[in-house]
Amino acid sequence: MRNLSVLDLNGNKILTDGCIALMKELKPNVALTELYLNSNFIDVEGSLHVAECLENKKYIAELWLSYNNIQSKGANALGETLRNKKYLEALMLKKNSITFDGISALSQCLSNSLNLKELNVAGNLLGDAGIEVVANCLVGKEFLTMVNVADNKVTNTGCVKLMSVLRDCETLQDINVSGNEIETAGAKAIAQALSNKKELKNLEVDNNKFSAEGAEALA
Repeated sequence: MRNLSVLDLNGNKILTDGCIALMKELKPNVALTELYLNSNFIDVEGSLHVAECLENKKYIAELWLSYNNIQSKGANALGETLRNKKYLEALMLKKNSITFDGISALSQCLSNSLNLKELNVAGNLLGDAGIEVVANCLVGKEFLTMVNVADNKVTNTGCVKLMSVLRDCETLQDINVSGNEIETAGAKAIAQALSNKKELKNLEVDNNKFSAEGAEALA
């Protein structure tokens, strides 16, 4: 695997032990740019070995680790490894029980990744404070196309902050804030932020707390 640049194992069940063995084999590789490990049940211990394996890989562009229960400890390890990686384009961390501490650990990596296109942190435990961290990291991202912060207990406060950043991003195509606790003020912020988005193709705002007034703002 020394010269492998892309490895896709999404949707398998390699589990923690399989992940540890795989990362051991990949460690000498310095050519890897894309790693896809969604839905493999690697858990925290597996994610620590992923982080260690990625330390010597300068050009990591895509990292998919959704549905692995890496928790904030895993996010912390990844944040330390990725903090100086400047070529990240896609980071997928859906459903990993990541809290404010975990997303904060990833903030330097996200801020430094000027070419970031896709970020999925849906189904975690970020809350408004965590979403504010995300928003601050997305400032000035000229190539951003997708942001998914669904199911994170986001209220109007977090939504307004995120939209204040996304309103300046002209490349957005896909935004998902569904399954949160966003009310009318948040709906109005979404509507205002997206009013000039010519590239927008997908907007998911279901299962929030919009009133009729909020729905009308989005219409």
